[in-house]
Amino acid sequence: RISGAANKTLHFHFPRALFGSFGPAFSNDGGKTWQWLYKELHDTHDHFSYSFGSTENEVRFSSTIPYLQSDFDEFISSYKNNPNVTTGTLTTSEMKMNVEEVKIHRRDIEPKYKVLLTARHHAGEAMANYVLEGLISTILDDDDSRIKRLRDNVEFLIVPFMDKDGVEDGDQ
Repeated sequence: RISGAANKTLHFHFPRALFGSFGPAFSNDGGKTWQWLYKELHDTHDHFSYSFGSTENEVRFSSTIPYLQSDFDEFISSYKNNPNVTTGTLTTSEMKMNVEEVKIHRRDIEPKYKVLLTARHHAGEAMANYVLEGLISTILDDDDSRIKRLRDNVEFLIVPFMDKDGVEDGDQ
């Protein structure tokens, strides 16, 4: 997070490549929204420059677009009335944070199979949560008869944050 750099251009250089093809992600609204620095593929992965606008009092940078508990809460809230979705707490972390679980299953049928899906064994793997959102959305798709058959036979247990403490602390 950089503050006090309005109207300045700063250059950032790192001892090794830290960024993907679109450079770092940045947010100039306190972390509410993020975007990639480069719109096209870029080949300099160990440095970048940023020109701060006249009203940019604070800009946050990240090696990836962050994904926190608040992001998951917003996503899963759209399924709160879905009868196939149950949310709860799997366990409590070392820092006394709830490690949530999501179960997707038909409650009126005993499943033939059980599948465990987990993400964020390492805190810096934020993209895994975006993939998990896509999986959950697909599993809950009522327009696909193949997915309905899958739900008739499989109970999914999903743990979106294995390293909950690291995720919320911003560990990499």
